[in-house]
Amino acid sequence: AFRNTDGSVAVVLINGGTAAASVQVKTTGGDSFAAAGATAFLTDNTHDFNETAASFTAGAAAASIPARSIVSIVLR
Repeated sequence: AFRNTDGSVAVVLINGGTAAASVQVKTTGGDSFAAAGATAFLTDNTHDFNETAASFTAGAAAASIPARSIVSIVLR
């Protein structure tokens, strides 16, 4: 994960497997960053950083990472 210049935090998740994986990302402690929402972007053989479904509940972002793909979650 890294902090962007606009203050958001980006988390890049890679699924090299043959099945989709569900993930949950939550920031805790440390630097006073408290996410208020999230957006996810999918990259694979047919998508080039296209927005994809993600939910945000109780400070945590959740998304599904399709097989053999990369999902970037931006917490803001």
